[in-house]
Amino acid sequence: MAETEKDDVQGLLAKRDELLREVKNLKGRVAELEGERDAANGRADNAEGEVQRVRLDEPVAAVLGDMFAVKLKYVLPDVQEHFSFNLGDDGQVQFTAKDGARVKVGEAGKEREAGFNSDDVRAALEAHGGFDDVLLTRAKGGTGKPPSAGQNGVMTGDAPKSQKVAPEFGLR
Repeated sequence: MAETEKDDVQGLLAKRDELLREVKNLKGRVAELEGERDAANGRADNAEGEVQRVRLDEPVAAVLGDMFAVKLKYVLPDVQEHFSFNLGDDGQVQFTAKDGARVKVGEAGKEREAGFNSDDVRAALEAHGGFDDVLLTRAKGGTGKPPSAGQNGVMTGDAPKSQKVAPEFGLR
């Protein structure tokens, strides 16, 4: 019996070693798969951020960018307290009130849902009234830069050189 028990013990030890090797291989494979999962999640997060930037952030900045007398980064948090810009299921920007209701623009009785365009967004901001201090009027044109050469027939080329004037009181 001693020999049979010895064979059983040897068989059990061999089986144990085999199972330990298999567990070690499986743990390595799990670590490899977790690394791949983390890399895939990182790429997915980057892709979502890029989609957010291209499909939502840049269009919102383009529509709202020229409406205010101050930089958009300063007024956007105030706008977002009252209005929301989100991507819809169709991938288009949805312009809604903060509570999720569609924004209405137009005169009383002739109201319609506001689309995401500069005219409707401006009309909603004007109707709200809280942005009157920083909202530029529609009649304001240009970029605030001085006129360029040749605009309105005014030449801004080199001015004729003025003659030197002797300093007063003998100062140089």
